Amino acid sequence: MRRHGAKGISMTLQALLSRRKASGKELAFFTSQLALLLDSGTSLTEALAALRDQTDHPALREAIEQAEEDVKGGKLLSSALERHPRLFPKLLTSMVRVGETGGFLTESLQRTSQFLLLRQEVLSKVQAALAYPVVLVAVSSGVVIFLITAVLPKFIKVFEGHEDILPLPTKMLMALSGAVTGYWYVFVAVAIGLIAGAVLGLRSPAGKRLFDRAILRLPLVGSLCRLSVTSRLLRTFGVLIESGVPLLDAVAVTRRTIGNTEFVRFFDTLEETVQQGGTLSDAFRPSPLFPSAIKQMVTTGEMTGNSGKIMIKMAEYYEGQVTLRLKSLTAAIEPLVLLVMGSVVGFIALSLFMPLFRMARTVT
Repeated sequence: MRRHGAKGISMTLQALLSRRKASGKELAFFTSQLALLLDSGTSLTEALAALRDQTDHPALREAIEQAEEDVKGGKLLSSALERHPRLFPKLLTSMVRVGETGGFLTESLQRTSQFLLLRQEVLSKVQAALAYPVVLVAVSSGVVIFLITAVLPKFIKVFEGHEDILPLPTKMLMALSGAVTGYWYVFVAVAIGLIAGAVLGLRSPAGKRLFDRAILRLPLVGSLCRLSVTSRLLRTFGVLIESGVPLLDAVAVTRRTIGNTEFVRFFDTLEETVQQGGTLSDAFRPSPLFPSAIKQMVTTGEMTGNSGKIMIKMAEYYEGQVTLRLKSLTAAIEPLVLLVMGSVVGFIALSLFMPLFRMARTVT
C-alpha cells in the first residue's frame, strides 16, 4: 500500500514538473551550450543528444529528444523547436530560423542566450527589490491576525463584567475579534470570492484591458510599469531587428512578449502602419505611450539604418532607470509599511491596556 502511495506521489510530481515551463535561465543554458557545441565542430544531432542528457527539466528533455529525431529526419532545427511552443518561445525559434537562413546559426544562438540572460537578470533585480516589502507586509499582517484571533479572545475573558468601563477602541476590537473567530469561514469565503473574481476578471479581455489602462495611470507605480514594459519591448524588438528578423515578424514576436494590452494595441497599429508602407517612426510619433526621446531615437535609427542597435542602447538605459525607480519606490514603501503596521499594532496594544489601567484604578 505504501509502495503504491509513494509511486502515485512520484508520478504526480513528475506530471507537475512536466507541465512546468522552462525558465529563462534553462533556455539560456540550452542556447548557450548548443552554440558552444556547434562552434566546437559538433554536429547538430550530437549537440542535441548531449544537451538532452544534461537537462533536468522532464518536458524540456523530451522536447530536445524529439527535436533530435526531427533533425535526423531532415527537418530544420527551427521547425523542430516550433513543435513545442510552450517550451520554446517564438522569439527563440525566430532567431534560430534567421540564423539557419543566413548561415550564422551559432552567432544567432549566442545572441539569443545573451538576451535571455539579460532579461533574467533584470527580472531577478525586480524580484529582489520587491522581496523585502512583500515579506514585511506578510509578517506584519500575520502579527495583526495573531493578535486579533489568539491574544484578544483571552483579554475578552478578563474584561467580562466590566463592559461599562471599556473605551470605544476596545469595544471595536472585541467586536472585530468576535466576528473573525466566530465567523472565520465567512471571511475566508469572501477572500476566496474576491481573489477568484479578480482572476476571472483579469482573464477576460475587457477586465484585462481595464486593469492595464488603470495601472498605467497610477502615481509612481504607473510610470514604473510603463518604463518596465518599454525597456522590455525595446530590447526584444531591437535584438530581433539587429539579428535580421523581417520587420513584420519582429513586430509579431515582440507583441507576444508584452503583457500590457495598451502596448499590444500600439503594436497592432505598428503592424498596420508597416503593412501600408509606413515607417516605425510613423507609428511611434503619435503614440502617447512613449516619451519624445524614444520617438526621436527611433527616427534617428531609421535615418542611419541602425534601428536595432539604437533600440538595444535605449533598452539598456531604461532598464537602468527601472532599477533606480524600483529602489526608490521600495525605499519609500518600507518605512511607510512599518509606520502603518506599527500604528495598527500600537492601536491594538493601547486598546488592550487602557481598560486594564481603568480596572486597576477602580480596584484601588
